[in-house]
Amino acid sequence: NFVKEVFVEFFDRFDVLLCPVMPVPAVPHTEKGLQDRTHQGVGIPGFSTDGPHMIFWNFQATMADLPSTVVPVGFTTTHRLPCGMQIMAPHFQDLTAIEVGRMLEQCHPLTRFVPPPGFHVPPDARL
Repeated sequence: NFVKEVFVEFFDRFDVLLCPVMPVPAVPHTEKGLQDRTHQGVGIPGFSTDGPHMIFWNFQATMADLPSTVVPVGFTTTHRLPCGMQIMAPHFQDLTAIEVGRMLEQCHPLTRFVPPPGFHVPPDARL
């Protein structure tokens, strides 16, 4: 398909594509919070939050059968909610996306996943 062809050309020049996961920051974990953010525009002038716009970046990876990995890279300034970055790699290069994600996590150690209090993490687990 056309999308795959475009990405083949892109990855002839670049190792990965870094892009947002969603075009809006994370929303509070309440049903009303999600509805407010996705249906009222999230304060982005001229931005439509209907389905196609909300899934634009992750849809690209799906359409082109590309591996992608998502890592946290920061927090919103207002509510300290996580912001993620999606790493797309060439077809069958899953480990490339994972390795770039690992490197980004090392650059941003304060954004790594922190288990909630009382959550047991096995000693050999890699978070």
